[in-house]
Amino acid sequence: MMLAVAREDAALSQYLVSEVLQTSAHQFPMLQEFFPTAKRFEWKQAVAVSA
Repeated sequence: MMLAVAREDAALSQYLVSEVLQTSAHQFPMLQEFFPTAKRFEWKQAVAVSA
């Protein structure tokens, strides 16, 4: 299933892999490329809950 998603949405797959390699300072601006309405406060809360 993961490979099917990677094949269908290469840009999203590239984003997800690059997130692993980036510092937190660079992660949010990249997230906003895919979700322009994302808010930093909400994103930090979501990350804290999932950790």
